[in-house]
Amino acid sequence: MFTIDYSILCHHPSLVSKDCITLAILLFNRDTKETALISTKNWDRVHLFNENLDIDLVKLQLEGIQDEIVDIAKAPKFTLDKYTKFYINDLKFTEIISTKAENFEDFVKKCSRQYLVSDFNKS
Repeated sequence: MFTIDYSILCHHPSLVSKDCITLAILLFNRDTKETALISTKNWDRVHLFNENLDIDLVKLQLEGIQDEIVDIAKAPKFTLDKYTKFYINDLKFTEIISTKAENFEDFVKKCSRQYLVSDFNKS
């Protein structure tokens, strides 16, 4: 069994509103130090949610997170909470959720289907 921490990256178009849209899921396997960042593929839906959002900039930010997290997560004292706490404006991570799973890759797929529902066909 692996201990997995994960958090959902959401875009909040207004700092006073609680409305948000899920952009990505960041997962961290505490036992193997493996990470995964799964981002939405449905950018049209994100654009419809907030027409003023610079989608290209958000994609660039997600690439930066992806590149950065791989190395940072290898540090002995790394925690997902320490990493995500700096996202406090229109891009925010949710509270960290910790769970156990037999297989990290399978858990990543399940989370993708759970939190990025609009990326999957309803067949």
